[in-house]
Amino acid sequence: MILHLSNTYIRQDNRVLKEINSLNDNGFKCHSFGIKRDHETPTDTNLDDNHITFIIKALNIKWLPRSIMYFLALLELTYRFYVTGKNNEYKLIHCHDTFVLPVGVLLKLKHNCKLIYDAHELESNKSGQSFILSGFTLLIEKICWSKVDHLITVSKSIEEWYFKNFKKINSDIIYNSPEIKKSLNKNYFREKFNIESEYIFVYVGNLTDGRFIKESIEVFQSEEINSSLVLLGFGKFEVYVKEEIQKYDNIYYHEPVNHEEITNVLSGSDFGICLIENISLSDYYSMPNKLFDYLFSNLQIIASKMPDIDYIVDKYNLGYTIDLDKEIFKQAVINIEKSKRKNNNKIIQFPLSYSWEGQSKKLINTYNNLI
Repeated sequence: MILHLSNTYIRQDNRVLKEINSLNDNGFKCHSFGIKRDHETPTDTNLDDNHITFIIKALNIKWLPRSIMYFLALLELTYRFYVTGKNNEYKLIHCHDTFVLPVGVLLKLKHNCKLIYDAHELESNKSGQSFILSGFTLLIEKICWSKVDHLITVSKSIEEWYFKNFKKINSDIIYNSPEIKKSLNKNYFREKFNIESEYIFVYVGNLTDGRFIKESIEVFQSEEINSSLVLLGFGKFEVYVKEEIQKYDNIYYHEPVNHEEITNVLSGSDFGICLIENISLSDYYSMPNKLFDYLFSNLQIIASKMPDIDYIVDKYNLGYTIDLDKEIFKQAVINIEKSKRKNNNKIIQFPLSYSWEGQSKKLINTYNNLI
């Protein structure tokens, strides 16, 4: 029996869901513990009754400083997960992110089993994290590191950071990429929004700080730009986006879609926007999900010049990387319009091993070696 631990609502966590589903499909019996906020509603997944959702009361004490609320929530989650999991027999504990790592270590010691630490970001240096929380996260990792049997992370640079700051252990880089779709709807956005412009640029993901959202909208408001922009997602800028699209006939908003449909929807555009601001080491070293969503939707990329992103875009000739500046981005769009560069009917020179089918094989191989 395998136990997955997460501080997210797993039914809406794309990466955790895909890992569990892949493992179940390959004969591994998985239990999972996750948490749920009041506003989160169930979605259709392949999770069965072996999935348990907890509501952590400490997370709703809004009047407390965030660092204290985090500490109390950590204690509550650790206690409740441990009490629930201690009476079962597990061969492997899979911890998704730092918040569940302490209870993962306790359950590892209880069951004398293996432990995977799946760091979905550079956990101690990510955007929106205070200095206190950053230090506390790093402390948890240092205390627990000697009990970790295998590290999974999401980019080469993040892996190297962990091995520079902690003892080197066995590891894998597993990208949160989509499954390959045999057919794609190339006219989706044009039909849905009645778009007639030659090029459609799309952004998918959180509509929030650090993603160049407002600057991108300003670029496509320019009279020099003839292309259309579609913003797909949700977040703190959602209201702003919906207000702006009322003013211009070439900017559109699309509600979030199920991860299983994302490549089919995105394929209705020509270029994917992956402009990540350098506001934390986690952002600087990132390999964003959206990058792979675009590639397997057969889109070319306009992305930030960051080490791992720049490497893969340049190696496989997948588009453009630019310095993060509004005027530079605007000029890149103008140059694309002048060049008449269109995407082809297949993913050129990009290995299919980067798809979820390929990433799943790495995960299964790791499990077979550990158990």
